[in-house]
Amino acid sequence: MPAQIAVPRVLSPTSSLLRILVDRFSTETSPIQIFKDLMMAVLISFLGLAMIGSIIAVPTISPGNLGRLKVIEGSPLVITCAAGDENNHVMLILYWNGTEVQAMGPPKRTINATARAVIYQLRLVARSDNGSVLNCQDDSKPPSDTDRTSNTVTLIVSYAPSYSAVSDQSVNPVEGDTFTYRYLIRADPQPDSFTWTRDTVPLSSTERITLTVDSISISSVSRSDSGVYVVTASNVAGSGSANFTLNVYFSPEFVTLPPKVQMLAAGSVFTFNCTPSAANPPPSSYVFERDGVNITEG
Repeated sequence: MPAQIAVPRVLSPTSSLLRILVDRFSTETSPIQIFKDLMMAVLISFLGLAMIGSIIAVPTISPGNLGRLKVIEGSPLVITCAAGDENNHVMLILYWNGTEVQAMGPPKRTINATARAVIYQLRLVARSDNGSVLNCQDDSKPPSDTDRTSNTVTLIVSYAPSYSAVSDQSVNPVEGDTFTYRYLIRADPQPDSFTWTRDTVPLSSTERITLTVDSISISSVSRSDSGVYVVTASNVAGSGSANFTLNVYFSPEFVTLPPKVQMLAAGSVFTFNCTPSAANPPPSSYVFERDGVNITEG
């Protein structure tokens, strides 16, 4: 009698059949019959593995890499739901954060029978869509079917830089003071480059001027620093700009006076003009003195 054959437990659709064959090998005395039974076992095992592969029919969603889909704000979004072996591609539905996209507004839905897929052309992507979760679902299958739903894809939305000025900032510093102007910047990803200009002329940081992607600081500001300043930042999604006008205040410097000596006839009218040659803003008041004493009207 042939020796008993010991095999480990096989966790597959053909395990019971293999156990029966092992029992037959232990009792069968004909080598030809043993060979026939062995060939039949191999064939049935192969068919069993093929059956296992055919029932893995989960729908798929694309594009997406490791469950993430990177998109740029303002770009159209196209999603493809493809059928598994046993999925009904006509019944493949795209879900956005658990809601059927049809309920979010009518997308353009195209059925590709050859590829057994459904293509959704959705609205333009906004930054508020960041973190949204998408998946495809075969609605012809019951909710309890584990092969009904595809893997999920999370939207990662990139958007160009945008600026907003920090509130309560003066753009009218007094000459000689230190001037600083700041912005709040929003961008994803963060800007990889930025530029500053004054009256369209490029600026760079110096000992007196410090430039960053969201601020400018000028020590000992002077009237020549007045002008229109523009900052521009860029990332992979695009660029954004902001501007402000700097108007440096300075006090009156030179005053044009009448001649020191004037000969006038008694009783005539004397006119005394006082004109500043430079001031920003223009003088709002004047004080006249005679022999060190203020002259008042009257």
